[in-house]
Amino acid sequence: MKNALTLFILIPVLVLSGCSIANNNQEEVENKNAEDVSSSISEHLISADQITEMKELMEMNGESLDGLQAYRLEKDEIGMTHIRFNFYVNDVKADETIYHFKSDGTLASITNKPDASKYSNISTIPKITKSQAISIARKKIKDSGLNAVLEFWHNTSGGYETSQVMLAWRVQADKTYPYIVIDAQNGETLYFDDGIRY
Repeated sequence: MKNALTLFILIPVLVLSGCSIANNNQEEVENKNAEDVSSSISEHLISADQITEMKELMEMNGESLDGLQAYRLEKDEIGMTHIRFNFYVNDVKADETIYHFKSDGTLASITNKPDASKYSNISTIPKITKSQAISIARKKIKDSGLNAVLEFWHNTSGGYETSQVMLAWRVQADKTYPYIVIDAQNGETLYFDDGIRY
């Protein structure tokens, strides 16, 4: 009876341990495939005083900061506050959004309201590694010191509302231009901007 009770307790523990090991192995594979993913959300990029003000405005209006990284807070001539955010889904930059607050602190509007559901069916695990993306980019960009950041790319050729969204590497040097966007699943060049304007 004592042996049967021991087996009754031990078998579920072993089964759960096996599931845990399998999950850990799957996570290791995903982590290996996501080599050098360096676009994860970091702290807000505004001053400590602005962070306090931003948090108060968002809380007062029942708005969540989940997935948002503030990078600019501005006040205009009529007393409105405009807060610009990078919007992240699963630690990958998805888009940018702007929250507009009236002078009394109430939310006036949101430009490009964050919607994580647009990205729910897109894998955030790239098949093309960061180093592979940089190698592909070197064919068009001769600058040294290239860096790649994983992000969601919006192919807006048919208009923003109907844009196709995909996981991509944005590769560039320290300056704004030139940059290239490379499909993170197949290595195809999605966009190249040399910065030359006519």
